[in-house]
Amino acid sequence: MLSIGAIQAVKLNASNALPRNECLATALEYYSKSIIGLRDSISRPKKGDDGFQNTVLWTTLFLGLFELINDETGDGWQQHMTHGTAKALEASGPISCQSGPSRKFFIQARIFEVSRIILGNESTFLTKPEWMDLCRRMWTGEHGGEWCPLDSLLDVMVMVSKLRVRAAEFIDTQEERPDEEHTTDACSICSDASTLREALSSWYASYAQPVVNSTIYNTVEETEDTSMLLSRIFFAAISIYLSGIFDYEITYWNRLGLIPPTLDEQTVQTHANTILQLSNLALDTTNLSPLLFLFPLRIAGARSRTQWQRDWVARLVNRIGSGFAVAAAITVELNHVWELFGLQKTPSEPETFQYIHGTPTAPGILDATAEYTQDMSKELFRS
Repeated sequence: MLSIGAIQAVKLNASNALPRNECLATALEYYSKSIIGLRDSISRPKKGDDGFQNTVLWTTLFLGLFELINDETGDGWQQHMTHGTAKALEASGPISCQSGPSRKFFIQARIFEVSRIILGNESTFLTKPEWMDLCRRMWTGEHGGEWCPLDSLLDVMVMVSKLRVRAAEFIDTQEERPDEEHTTDACSICSDASTLREALSSWYASYAQPVVNSTIYNTVEETEDTSMLLSRIFFAAISIYLSGIFDYEITYWNRLGLIPPTLDEQTVQTHANTILQLSNLALDTTNLSPLLFLFPLRIAGARSRTQWQRDWVARLVNRIGSGFAVAAAITVELNHVWELFGLQKTPSEPETFQYIHGTPTAPGILDATAEYTQDMSKELFRS
């Protein structure tokens, strides 16, 4: 925690902090001590110490947070999350996460693990049956009132990430052994993708239909509104992501006579614009971690085809980058993508955009989304 505080003092240019060089030296000193202490604790665990497991889990998470603040590449965070937090959590087992401090940690770490695997197109232990079962059962009984729609959406997102890994491995196999017949595997992948698309549609129909009466929000707690705002951003992002599993190899799937559940360009752009608008709103009006918006903005940025979209993405990512150096890696990736894909003609001039909290509302956003944003804004600023 001391290392994070010191590096944040540098980032925020705090007036009452030590000189910059001293803060950096302090941050690195305590970071190194934390690494050494963690290694010693793992190599010589204390018998009967019930808090040892949670100490290891939180230490790996905070070390990863330090890397997010300090490391522009994001490699350090990936290492701590993949080989630290995820491995330690998996080793602890789902039973230990059913209650107590480990349950609280799992709830916090799960959303960052989902963000990590989507950003990196990687697999996760969360797709294993015993962990999926935990996610289904952990909101029952005394914890039933803690459930929110975001929890169900995260379950679907985990399975979409698993499908992404399967599809990539399948394409690689085809390139290595093009003469072999793999139609059955391809059909299975497309079938599972259709099932996941239906699951997303069902989730949206059940929990995220546009609200046309703002008085509904008067009966909802602000924390629930914040969760729903994040859910809508994640829904738009994972909808594009699921389509993207096939979009860039669509000719291959079509040659096999398969029609994957991809989205048309207009729908993709609607989702991308929704991510931009609601991410901006969330950064302005909530205390949600800015890190949660990196993978949605990465996805929206990759599908941005107009200059105003790309400028908007760049502003939001740079805003996150003021506190977290890892945002620089997203900027580098998007600049590369934008070099590959040309610009389309902007449908209307920026001056014609509507403005909500000083933010341009992009052309093509569904009216219901704009209406939701206005209703959400009223509730978040309600005294």
